[in-house]
Amino acid sequence: MLEIVLFAGLGCILGTFTGLVPGIHTNTLATIIVGLAPTLAKFNSISIAALLMSMGVVHTFLDFIPSILLGVPEGESALSVLPGHSLLMEGRGIEAIRLNAIGSFSARLITLIVFRPALKIMAVVYSVVQGNILWILAAVVILSVLSEKRIFLAGIIFLVSGFFGYFTLNGPEGLVFPALSGMFGISTMLISLKSQASPPEQEFWKGKIKKESVFSFFLGAFAGILVGILPGIGAAQATYIVQNVRKTGREDFLISVSGVNTANIIFTLAVMHTVGKVRSGLVIAIKDIFPEIALGDIFVLLGVILFSGIIAYFLQVKIGEFAARRLGKISGASYRKLTLAVILFVVILVWMMTGFRGLIVLVIGTVIVLFPLKLGVRPAQCKGCFLIPALLFKIKLYICRL
Repeated sequence: MLEIVLFAGLGCILGTFTGLVPGIHTNTLATIIVGLAPTLAKFNSISIAALLMSMGVVHTFLDFIPSILLGVPEGESALSVLPGHSLLMEGRGIEAIRLNAIGSFSARLITLIVFRPALKIMAVVYSVVQGNILWILAAVVILSVLSEKRIFLAGIIFLVSGFFGYFTLNGPEGLVFPALSGMFGISTMLISLKSQASPPEQEFWKGKIKKESVFSFFLGAFAGILVGILPGIGAAQATYIVQNVRKTGREDFLISVSGVNTANIIFTLAVMHTVGKVRSGLVIAIKDIFPEIALGDIFVLLGVILFSGIIAYFLQVKIGEFAARRLGKISGASYRKLTLAVILFVVILVWMMTGFRGLIVLVIGTVIVLFPLKLGVRPAQCKGCFLIPALLFKIKLYICRL
């Protein structure tokens, strides 16, 4: 037991690193750890699995900090950039961080509670929902576009961003990071630079959550469950679906989006055990190291998730609040220099990871998001970059079955 706790603690340290450093993902470290499996053979497989699981849980909490405060997104946290950064610029960055932390923590608790009952019905739910997801996605796309005043322009932006996302996801490996950095990072920072705005001193948040926001806790958990069940559906697509189920404000959206990946990590274990499908890089790594994982071992990992989630909550709150307060105390000129430095850092990172092709993708992604603001369309339509690839994937499967 002590070995499991120590490995889980090491996973928390690694998850803090991957969460706070843009461009470093848990899947990268998981691949390295799998490669070191022969060296780690003297340790119990469940201990190494605990390391991987705690690393993933802490990452899902902390990766929102650079997204909200600096506008540098990971794939899982990209949708939080626009609402989170706008709250930061209103002096409510601490509130945004805490809402994220509460959303992740509550989704984790909800998913842990329903885990055991879900095991009994997972196979049935999997087959029913999988058979109808194409129509669900199509309905979400249509309703989203029709909600705009300028429907034609909204449709064009949705399609352009959607096909941009499709070619990015299906093109050479590594282009997702520059695409998301351009659409949800660089564009936000350029708007901030143009407006000459800088974060004001950050207000202390009293921790009051509206009663109607409680529903957002369940939306985040539900979206995470969708990701765990459905092939071709990622965190961004699931969040977009639940966002259109119930129109929410920025605060409620941050609660929902933060809970998606935390809930997903838990439910990928349920899907692996009941229907034999593996839906995440971390679970693939765990399966490689621990191929004969039993239900009892999965419940041990659920305990690890509970342990690491508590640590992750306090890490996100403390680190996030400290960073937000520091940002609120610097001058406008210093903030603009910081913004330029972050943009330069992202450009260099993209160049190192993907070369000239990645820089082109970065520029295109940035331009795509700047257009809606000029045309009077909500930037939310650019989330077609997540939904269109999933929709095309499902259409392809549907045609193959005919």
